[in-house]
Amino acid sequence: MDTLEELRRREAGAELFFIMGADSVSEFRSWRSPERILSLARIVVVNRPGARGSFRPEEYPGVPESIFERIERDRVFMEDCPIEARAIREAIRSGRPFDAFLPRPVAEYIRRHGWYRQRGGAGG
Repeated sequence: MDTLEELRRREAGAELFFIMGADSVSEFRSWRSPERILSLARIVVVNRPGARGSFRPEEYPGVPESIFERIERDRVFMEDCPIEARAIREAIRSGRPFDAFLPRPVAEYIRRHGWYRQRGGAGG
C-alpha cells in the first residue's frame, strides 16, 4: 500500500493498477488496508497454478463484492509463474539471491532503492 500511495502522490491523475496472483484473491481481505488499496488502484488478477480463473464472487466465499467490482478481467494473460511475490520479498529481506526471479532492471531498481529490506519500509 505504501508504494501505491507514493505513486498516487507522484502521479495524481494516473490510473493505477495493482497486479496480484489469482491465489491471493481469497486472502486479500486479510491484507493491511484492503479498502485503501481498492481506492487507490484497480486490481488486475493474473493466473497462478491451481487457482480459479473466472474470479466470480460465488467461487470465493467471504470475499467482499467490492473486490470483484474492482477486478479487471481478461486484461492480462501470462504464463504460469511458479514463485509468489512474497517469496521474492522474503529472499530480499533475508539477503538470499533473487535476480533469477525478476527482470534485471527491476532487480537493480529494488537494490538501488533498498526496497523490501525491512518490513514496513518502502515497497514492503
